[in-house]
Amino acid sequence: MGETLSAQVISLGAHLVAERSGAVKAGPVSDAAGNDLLRPSFEAELPAGPRLWLRRLLWRRRLRAAFHDEADTVLEDFGLSPASLERYLAQPFWRP
Repeated sequence: MGETLSAQVISLGAHLVAERSGAVKAGPVSDAAGNDLLRPSFEAELPAGPRLWLRRLLWRRRLRAAFHDEADTVLEDFGLSPASLERYLAQPFWRP
């Protein structure tokens, strides 16, 4: 908790650019790029069971941490509304 946006971006696969202070360069495009944040690709890849439930639980926890203090306009940039994100995060991990 309390990590900066740069630290969150780096944890998702980016790295700092040495030439410029505070600059972040994105890593290679992952399979998750361009996907709907409320319908991650692992939902279709894993069969129902403990592995899927754990992935859902961790995914939803990361979404909650990433968007906890963000303005509504940031959510809109990702195609979300505060209400839709809260509904998604409130679902138990065993429900899609």
